[in-house]
Amino acid sequence: MVVRVKYPKVAIIVPVFNGANHLRDCLLSIKNQTFANFKVFVANDGSVDDTGAVAQEIIKGDDRFEYLYYDNAGVGATRNKVLDIIFKEGGFEYIAFVDGDDVLSEFYLEKMLYCICSNSADVCVCGYSRFNENNNYRKKSYPSLTVFNELEFIDIIFSRGRWEVSAVAGGMVWKQLYRAEVLRGVRFPIERDIVEDELFCLRVALVAKKYVLLPEELYFYRQRCSHRVFDVNYLKRLIAGRERCLLEVRNSSEYIRARVFSSFLRFVLSGLKSEGFEFNLNDYKDYYEIARRLGFVRLKDRVLFWMFSGHPVLSVVYKNLRRMFKSVIN
Repeated sequence: MVVRVKYPKVAIIVPVFNGANHLRDCLLSIKNQTFANFKVFVANDGSVDDTGAVAQEIIKGDDRFEYLYYDNAGVGATRNKVLDIIFKEGGFEYIAFVDGDDVLSEFYLEKMLYCICSNSADVCVCGYSRFNENNNYRKKSYPSLTVFNELEFIDIIFSRGRWEVSAVAGGMVWKQLYRAEVLRGVRFPIERDIVEDELFCLRVALVAKKYVLLPEELYFYRQRCSHRVFDVNYLKRLIAGRERCLLEVRNSSEYIRARVFSSFLRFVLSGLKSEGFEFNLNDYKDYYEIARRLGFVRLKDRVLFWMFSGHPVLSVVYKNLRRMFKSVIN
């Protein structure tokens, strides 16, 4: 049974582009929440399929849902437009993000709200599961840490340290519930050639003070491509996003800069090991020295940085040997 609770009120942003096939499941999972004092902004980012029709059919007669249509501008720009509406409209204590092809546990809002309110936190982070059309597979581990600061949240964003193989790892915005006031001055980048969620979460980390972990899987993420991280185009978007993250923290503490740089370096080195990928690491020697001195660069990455930043002949030999080895084992 749905329990109608009048306070606090949550704004939920659901951006969707050509998501007609899965939007129904997403919106129904929100409708079925045990906590019901929310408003959902379904933002159609210029879809050319039946997304609009599906959305309006599902939300018809439910005044907790509002349908918005925008010319296609990308997910970052669309989320920003809805954030502007939320703060102009007012009356929301918390904000959540849901992607239009994912689904929520029916207890997502109830448990997240209880956790964030009872701990007087700015951000609550829950676990998530990935699924596809054929099976479910999930990360099950949770660190024992419950309440933490922005440094730990940055490690979550970039899947570092104790959080690397946890059920909350990653910079995705949808596994967090945010105190609305924290997001008042925070927006997404609007460029389409970067991964925007990590930069948004990093901007949150620079203003939010208290974070709390809810060690339950309450968000279910539809995995469309199981090897996306190895796709060269996605890798370039990821690196471009992390390069923007470095710019964002240029005036922050050495510990923050070192954390962000080590995560940036990891993927740049992955790209440099591949054919057709070029990147000048010499521009980042100052960041490297800080991260190395503070112990944020793995020994393997130190060797690769030394090779790719100053020994081009050795780099070519390494890549040729790596290609030959892969051809043998394949």
